[in-house]
Amino acid sequence: MIVKSACVFLVVASTIAVRGVADTTWTNENIGEYNLTRPGKYSIEGTVTGNINVELDTPGDVVIEGAQGTSPTLQGIPRPGERRHVSHIKGSVSTTSSLTIRNLTIRGDGHNAIECAGEGRRLFENLHIVNYERVENGKTYEQVGSVNAGQNSVIRSCLIETGDDALKLTEPNSRAYNCRVRAQKNGSAIQFGWGNRCDGPNHVADNIQIHGRIAPNAAGHTNDDDNSGRCVIGGIIQNDTSNIRLTGLDIDVDSYKHLIKLIVDGATLEGVIIQGTVAKGGVFNCPENPSLKAIALVARNGGKIRNCVIDLGEAAAREEYHYIKGDVDVTFVSASRNGQQPAGENQTSRTARDRKVTEK
Repeated sequence: MIVKSACVFLVVASTIAVRGVADTTWTNENIGEYNLTRPGKYSIEGTVTGNINVELDTPGDVVIEGAQGTSPTLQGIPRPGERRHVSHIKGSVSTTSSLTIRNLTIRGDGHNAIECAGEGRRLFENLHIVNYERVENGKTYEQVGSVNAGQNSVIRSCLIETGDDALKLTEPNSRAYNCRVRAQKNGSAIQFGWGNRCDGPNHVADNIQIHGRIAPNAAGHTNDDDNSGRCVIGGIIQNDTSNIRLTGLDIDVDSYKHLIKLIVDGATLEGVIIQGTVAKGGVFNCPENPSLKAIALVARNGGKIRNCVIDLGEAAAREEYHYIKGDVDVTFVSASRNGQQPAGENQTSRTARDRKVTEK
């Protein structure tokens, strides 16, 4: 089983809102829109239907967990006609509180499976998140993501199957370890935000498997437009951000708009490492729109990208796959072959401020 992030905000729904009671066990029941207001442990046995809104009256620690041996599942409630800002577990965690969600399957079609605000500690561990599109009255709702972890968060040992953004590491000290992402259709596997949603230091992911397919839907798009969706790694950054470290990536995705797209608009992005492996044949410009390059790095409106290293192997280091614009300092690292630099990769060229290719 696998885990995803947690959430905040009060949600108004047609079902009766229930105030949380600490140390509660739910067993194969419908809890509706459950307003969890007290610290304590909340256990799920079997399949429990409903959404959980964490809004504590008093500071403390909250644990939402599945009971062992019961195939624990939270089946989110659909909200007719709603598309955004609806999540199946949502909440706000202050600096004097913590939230842990673990050992649970979360299924549904919410905007996020988990969404969390505040500065308190949160851990999402051993979760299996299955959150795909729904069709309602002939209309398809496909913006169904998984974990918007928030500040001071750890996502660990989770399996995420989603129709939109999977790991949203947009806030300071948001980290993901040992997770698997099965991408489907929309969104990005690792997302660093839209506009001013990303800032501060320490956005970290390590040992992440990314498999599946992201439908490009690339008609009319450009390398430097304001759309970082449908990428393996994407983000539009408008606040100063530092220390984005993605290591141990295992990427095997058979379709996407961009492998990497980072737009820095009027801000400084300082210190980026993207390291891992891409399956054979997995680095390519978008077949649907060949003008879209696999790797697009853009700094505009006074923005800067500094100390960026991309180490995804020989193919990713080839200039034919790059679109680099503005004040960008990036080094591409290619793998060596028997101690020899791969053919065509021994040059140091300049695009925008500086683009270098170095031997690993």
